[in-house]
Amino acid sequence: MAYEMTVKTGLASDYFSWNIAGDINGNNPNVFSELVWENVLGFQAEHNLRVTYREKISFQLTGAKTLFFTGKVTDTDFASDNRQDVVFFEELQADGSKSHLIGISGGYTLLHKKNWIITQYAGFRYSDHRYRIIDSDIVDLDSEYHARWIGFFSQTGVYWKFNNKLRFSGNFIYEQLDYSAEARWNLIEIFRQPLSFDHRAKGYGISGSLLCSLNIFKNFDLGLEVRRHKRTTGAGIENLYLVDGPTLKTKVNKAMSKRSAMLLVLHYRL
Repeated sequence: MAYEMTVKTGLASDYFSWNIAGDINGNNPNVFSELVWENVLGFQAEHNLRVTYREKISFQLTGAKTLFFTGKVTDTDFASDNRQDVVFFEELQADGSKSHLIGISGGYTLLHKKNWIITQYAGFRYSDHRYRIIDSDIVDLDSEYHARWIGFFSQTGVYWKFNNKLRFSGNFIYEQLDYSAEARWNLIEIFRQPLSFDHRAKGYGISGSLLCSLNIFKNFDLGLEVRRHKRTTGAGIENLYLVDGPTLKTKVNKAMSKRSAMLLVLHYRL
């Protein structure tokens, strides 16, 4: 049995958006309201524990958390199709947003030859994002959009030992996901509190990473990793909850999440 522990920390930048139509059929207009969070910057920390049996079968557990210290969010409403005739626009702040991820997977070493290793993993992961909406000029504004991505993933990894000191590795991940979100719009008096509306949809994700690491001691590596991912949904449903009146339904056109990160990596083999 071999044990490996990896700790990663660094900067992450998020982009997140969703938009809805004016009715359940996707009309009146086809894009009625759109929220976009961008340049949401924060610190990401991640840990990974991997156990390998006879250099072939592996199990790993991953956890990550990101705390965002700055960012902006725009809220736009339209009167006509294709984002024409803006009737409302406001730019607000996303400071204090946060996210976390947990995942578990099992894998098999497909190739282990000289300085090359190719692995294939499959597993389950849960990703949780809380995007805030605040503004220094609107003291009472404290709204939140709480998005969740949950599902199964497949991960292919390639490892190359260039020499006794320098190593390179890369990973490609595909996810099949269920998407759900709950929103609290705290200053809209006709919306219920704390649940103002929710979203449901199906989606998928792709991500890739590249790591360059240097062996510092016998069992200790120090490296730098760059990573990008994108998750997106197809059409879904919004339920809008009013203080007085029935629950209103409309079409969710799409929700999309993108992240770029640069991480310092500490890797230890027991």
